Amino acid sequence: MKHTRTRAPCFLAAATLLHASANPPPATRAAQIEAKRVEKAAHLTPERLPALHRGFLYFEENRLYYRITSPTPEVSIRFDAPGGGFAAGPQYLRRGLFGGRGEVRTSVVGTTEAFYLADAAFGFPNLAGGRASLEFLALRQWSPYLDYYGPGPGSQKSGRTAYSFENTGFEVRSGYNLSRNISTGGLTRYLLFNVGPGRKDKFASTDEVFTPATTPGLDQQTNFINPGVFLDFNWVRYPRGRRSGTRLLTEYAVFFDTGAAGFTFGRFDVDIRRYFALLNGQREVLLRARAAFADPFGSEGVPFYIQPRLGGAESLRGFRNRRFYDNNMFVLNGEYRWEIADQTDAALFVDAGKVFPSLGQIRPFQELSTSYGFGVRIRQGNVVTWRFDVGFSREGPQVWLIFGDLF
Repeated sequence: MKHTRTRAPCFLAAATLLHASANPPPATRAAQIEAKRVEKAAHLTPERLPALHRGFLYFEENRLYYRITSPTPEVSIRFDAPGGGFAAGPQYLRRGLFGGRGEVRTSVVGTTEAFYLADAAFGFPNLAGGRASLEFLALRQWSPYLDYYGPGPGSQKSGRTAYSFENTGFEVRSGYNLSRNISTGGLTRYLLFNVGPGRKDKFASTDEVFTPATTPGLDQQTNFINPGVFLDFNWVRYPRGRRSGTRLLTEYAVFFDTGAAGFTFGRFDVDIRRYFALLNGQREVLLRARAAFADPFGSEGVPFYIQPRLGGAESLRGFRNRRFYDNNMFVLNGEYRWEIADQTDAALFVDAGKVFPSLGQIRPFQELSTSYGFGVRIRQGNVVTWRFDVGFSREGPQVWLIFGDLF
């Protein structure tokens, strides 16, 4: 028994030595850390991005938007919204005519609801060494139904009606660059409008609910000669692909009624934009203040279908399209954007605005209708080509898919 007890520790010692020789401990602390890193790396799996992020990356990396919208340098697909939701159609653009000074463009877009918009333009954007421009435009638009809720800020969501609208227009526009940052010009339009009963069975026709006394132009067809002038102050730069600076656009035009209805009025529009590029172009803050003031020259007022209006993807994104009508309007928009993928931004926004019948009731920061929400922006360089917005207001949520930027 003594012999057995003496040999057991020997066997244990030998086994310990053999194990130590097969698995020697790391000689230093650095070696221990490296050994743990190698062991951990052997069990790592590649990070998997969220599905939405992967979708944006695939969309951009494969240039799907450009393959679909521009199959050739001259032929493309135009996306627009002539009043009846999402619309698309062919567009033809030819540059470099007349020794590189002229260009021509034409397009036709439509929807499944029988809305359509056809237009054509012919112009010279680079006259006088690039300091002057001249453009001729023609447009034809048909909308079988457009929403009307009644006049003023007190109109009710439940008062929704519909009217049909036909618009034909011709325009000549000239511009001149006074300096690198300031341009001005003039325009003359001939506009022909035709309003009729709304072709939407779900809603009452506007002429069945409202009267010409509350809704000017409801029973009158009007044609206008519309001369005007504009001034553009542009101090916007593009550091690292983002906008930075200020832009101020103003336009004053007079609508001369060529018929006997007497709807002659002047309209002044002002649009102020401020852009901030942050964090080396990874973030962007955008602010905008816009107003329109229509002043009747007589007692007939301003036809309701060309009054300033608010609501929809271009102004108050938490309200339905064309939600508010009146002679004057004021709206504020603010956005914060940040990059979530190559050429793709997420956005948070807030909107506030109002319509009012006369300048004496402007009170721009009182009784505002507000909305807020979030969205996604698809960019081509520094230009937003698509935007998707979800807006919320006291009247519920609204969803918008729009070609082009808000401002």
